[in-house]
Amino acid sequence: EITPKKLDVSFTGNGHSEGGYSYEYGSSEAAQATFSGFAYQEGQSVLSAEIKYNAIDENRGIPAAVGNYTVTVSFTNPNYYLSEDPESGYGREYSESYVITPKTLTVAVTGQTVVYGEELGEWKISAEGWAYEEKTAYEADFIAALQNGISHSYNAGSPVLEGGYTATLSTPELDEWTENYTFVYNGGTGSGTATINVEKRQITVTIDNVGHTYGGEVVALTASEALTGGQNISGSNAFAAGDNAQEVYELYVDGATIVSFSDVADYEIHGRQADAKGGNYEIAFVGEGSSNIYGIYTVSPAEIAFADYAYE
Repeated sequence: EITPKKLDVSFTGNGHSEGGYSYEYGSSEAAQATFSGFAYQEGQSVLSAEIKYNAIDENRGIPAAVGNYTVTVSFTNPNYYLSEDPESGYGREYSESYVITPKTLTVAVTGQTVVYGEELGEWKISAEGWAYEEKTAYEADFIAALQNGISHSYNAGSPVLEGGYTATLSTPELDEWTENYTFVYNGGTGSGTATINVEKRQITVTIDNVGHTYGGEVVALTASEALTGGQNISGSNAFAAGDNAQEVYELYVDGATIVSFSDVADYEIHGRQADAKGGNYEIAFVGEGSSNIYGIYTVSPAEIAFADYAYE
């Protein structure tokens, strides 16, 4: 009686370690098997061995999507076997695990800096680390979904806030391909944040020179406003929509309260931020006073008319 000869088998190739294969999505390769222990001068060609997986990607012929798979090598040559069982007899197949783990897709979201009173621009988002041809297939829709799904509390007119406003991103629920990636946002996982920084709106307030004649009616303090320039602002309005001069700044006469009978003199008119919304503005006050930093309120002498009398 001639009985079958036992062979030793081992899986080999890139991604293999003790117990099975492990790949990151996008890098899986076909399994390879090596046999030893042949009789005579025979080799693997006599086995007509076949390697199969419990599931495959039809386009690649091997597993491709993230998941836990099994790879099995088998043959039918009756002269050899791989294992022996008293009940089932000679075994001529051998299996190991074949695991594909998610690939890291790094998403970078650039924060925005906006001038007080202005609308946000378009969010700049990039994604790196795509597998296969999926960058071309999915990136545009993925970034568009991210842009539409950003949540934050900022709107045009939101006040200047130390530390800015936080915008939060979340992985959109798209097609099944998202299961093949782990998404990392600006160094985090699962979701990410970006900051909306609000800059103060820069304006110049030119203080008018005003005044009255001693004993006359006190004149209101006035000024004109203009954008300082150099900022990314739509339109030419000095104030953000909905704001007005009274909310942004106050004019006052330095060191005096002007009344009808204030002493004849030139008084300095200065400006300061108003409590309501002045903190959202960087204000340069200018005028014709010393160093062009203030205006002038002039109380001028009153004219006295004398009647003409004739003496005899």
